[in-house]
Amino acid sequence: MKQLILLSAFALALACADFPSNPVKVQPEIRTASVKLTETQYVPVDPPGAGLVASKVNILCFEVRAENFEARAIELIGKATVEGPPETKEHAFHFRTDKIDSMVPNTAVVFNVLDSVEPETTYTVFRFQFPMNEYSPFADTQGMVKSVTIDEVWGYDRQGTRFHVDLNPSAE
Repeated sequence: MKQLILLSAFALALACADFPSNPVKVQPEIRTASVKLTETQYVPVDPPGAGLVASKVNILCFEVRAENFEARAIELIGKATVEGPPETKEHAFHFRTDKIDSMVPNTAVVFNVLDSVEPETTYTVFRFQFPMNEYSPFADTQGMVKSVTIDEVWGYDRQGTRFHVDLNPSAE
């Protein structure tokens, strides 16, 4: 009986060497994207919707790159700093690469929509932002976007599930 207990303890000790009690945890894959505002234009336009008195529109050109993932779309959420008077302040900014707002201004710029975003591919995306009515009469650069800060980046897979994406700090 004593030999059987020793044999069992020895077998158990060998088995524990192969199967540790605390296995190595696998870190989830961190998805990263680069987003860079490359150009801002502020052009005259007729307002396309009711209640909007803007006589100019901001056209923003972004370079978007999914570093290590593919997605149906990338969503950017942030703030656009708009030049006053009445004052320079931040306004919410939000867009997706696979959709465009219904109030598209009539300009020579094509506001493109992407069907998908492939890894390691840089896309140029044009989006618009109308200045708020408080900046009327939109003289000179009044209502112009001076800078854009991206606060959050999200991705959407083929099924439409939203997932968090880290912003690559070297791209800012």
